[in-house]
Amino acid sequence: MSNEDANVFSDLAKSINKLIRMAKNNGAKHMIKKVIFNDPATIVVWADGVKTVVRCQDGDIYDKRTGLLLCIAKRSFGNTSVYNDVLNKYAPYKS
Repeated sequence: MSNEDANVFSDLAKSINKLIRMAKNNGAKHMIKKVIFNDPATIVVWADGVKTVVRCQDGDIYDKRTGLLLCIAKRSFGNTSVYNDVLNKYAPYKS
């Protein structure tokens, strides 16, 4: 495993642990404070004040459920583009 991979996993572990602590302390239903569906973007405001934003790519069809799920995925990977790298690695688009 490369040093970069180790850092990604370390950051992921920290983010997941933070989400677990929030779920234990606040209850899972209180982790999300607000969700804003504003085609082509979905914005989640978390209980700790952090915002996560995902946007449709050109050619994508906006879907609220997909946007929310991607916000959750993005947050679990530290609100970076790492979640996109994981998606592209394990479930790449077929051309």
